[in-house]
Amino acid sequence: STKNLTKHFGSLLAVDSVNITIEGAETLALVGESGSGKTTLAKLIMGLAKPSEGEVYLEDSRVKNRGKDFYHQVQVIFQNPGESLSHRLSVLELVRESLDIQEIGTKEERNCKARQVLREVELPETEAFLSKYPHQLSGGEMQRVAIARALVLDPRLLIADEPTAFLDSSLQAKILKLLLNLQEQRGLSLLFITHDIAVARKISDRIAVMKDGKIIEQGPAKRIIAAPLHAYTNKLSQAASSLSFGS
Repeated sequence: STKNLTKHFGSLLAVDSVNITIEGAETLALVGESGSGKTTLAKLIMGLAKPSEGEVYLEDSRVKNRGKDFYHQVQVIFQNPGESLSHRLSVLELVRESLDIQEIGTKEERNCKARQVLREVELPETEAFLSKYPHQLSGGEMQRVAIARALVLDPRLLIADEPTAFLDSSLQAKILKLLLNLQEQRGLSLLFITHDIAVARKISDRIAVMKDGKIIEQGPAKRIIAAPLHAYTNKLSQAASSLSFGS
């Protein structure tokens, strides 16, 4: 949860006293147009930016330092895997890296864990694939590697920041289905950041709508879509794309 989380960039108020809570095994969709403050909020939660004011809580304890314990429980998937994945590491090294940093198990145990997570995200375990580098992968494969990399520490909360933004519509649907399946199988909590309220409706339990750094409305997804309280939310609904999950 966040309590009055605020971020100033000079005179710009990017995040304005935001209060959100994500329950166990719940999906909260954070919805808003570009520039509304969604990604900045994610960075504040992850410790990638320092808040001007406010606090972050994990299991009712205030987060003061983000060390190994925090990142064991909270992980993030970024928008563009082409930028978030190091092009100097192979697929196996990318997925295994967090285990290496935290010195979990032997190298063989870490390799086995990385292979297991790659199976979960429906990628090959062949030596030929494991030895590939990001520039040799398709966009969908890169994002699946990024998801595997985020899951290898078995986090309890996953922050997905527009994870399908760089994919075509058919791949978007496949990645969304994968995330939903993984959430159900693992009992994950998910903070899903998107500009598309139609996508939010399909995948979330609750929706929080963000505009100009503020949460202007939040509640059960069905209620937000069926009876929005704010004109901006209604505008997002009217502009939303339709997305089919396919078979």
